[in-house]
Amino acid sequence: MNKTRLISIVLPAIIVAGSVCLWLLNRQPADERRSQRELARFVSEGSRGKPPSPRLPPKEDRPSTAGGLHGMGAGAKGATPQLSGAKNPLVQSICGPSSYQSLRELAARGPLSRSDCEALSDFLKEKTDDEGIERIASIKNSVMNLLARQPNLPSPWSDLLRRVLLDETQHPVIRDYALQHAFSLYEEAIQGTALQTLDSTGRGRLLELFWAALERKQESLAGTALVGLFHLSEFDAAVDRGRLGRQSLALLEAGDTGELARISGFQVCGLIGEQGALQPSVAHAEKRESIPLRVSAIAAVGALGGDAELPLLLRLLAEANPSVRVAAKAAVQRIQSRTNR
Repeated sequence: MNKTRLISIVLPAIIVAGSVCLWLLNRQPADERRSQRELARFVSEGSRGKPPSPRLPPKEDRPSTAGGLHGMGAGAKGATPQLSGAKNPLVQSICGPSSYQSLRELAARGPLSRSDCEALSDFLKEKTDDEGIERIASIKNSVMNLLARQPNLPSPWSDLLRRVLLDETQHPVIRDYALQHAFSLYEEAIQGTALQTLDSTGRGRLLELFWAALERKQESLAGTALVGLFHLSEFDAAVDRGRLGRQSLALLEAGDTGELARISGFQVCGLIGEQGALQPSVAHAEKRESIPLRVSAIAAVGALGGDAELPLLLRLLAEANPSVRVAAKAAVQRIQSRTNR
């Protein structure tokens, strides 16, 4: 894991002509654009590389329970964020007009005091509503990056992430960031590089949380959990690939699965080789629906299909949308490389 605390998993999305808005607020942060490039690799090369990671906000200054996730709601909407923690001078500085510089200075300062860590932890736990979410989410993600490497936290890092993730009043974007950081902590614990202590019991509790996140199939959390579990399965025997394939397929077959989770479902099924996903992949490849969803389905056809699927893919080479054509061409090449045609 990179020493700069980069996150291993980001929300899945697909590159289409220019930009594709799959974000909850019809916006596309830098993290999303980076994840698009990685998922494009799945379309063209079947890459298993880790997505890049969230970083500090750009210079324009944009900014503990082990149970399931059944109680996780979307939180209140439409209100201006009321951050009582902003009364703290440290929190006030990172939320002010020079937040980028303040975050940079904090990151370079070295170990923070316990009181500073407590103030930042309280800030993370505070509710964030829709208004201003893009900027506040970017700041909170940077705070998570910072706290993840602090030795003076008032409570274990895994407990703080769990609390944010399970908080019904937190915005879905913030909860998704907490899930990404939880995956990063788990990976570092397996590799022995985690600053924060996480024993086998702690890892087991996080793993339960990851599987439970798949229940949130209408939210981005399920998509994040799918990609994160697949990544962990490449080096951690505790992650059951058979179960992951079955649950990915179940998300594809469910009628109420959200688009981001469905896109990830096609990706993971293709990477795992879940043959049960071939039929829904073929069906979605031809549907006149979301281009990112079609592109992901086409890539899965290329990963799972054979000669019988070539006529469909060859027809898609004549599609008007360039992203569909690129995906179809890559899928044809993948099938032909396997069949030596």
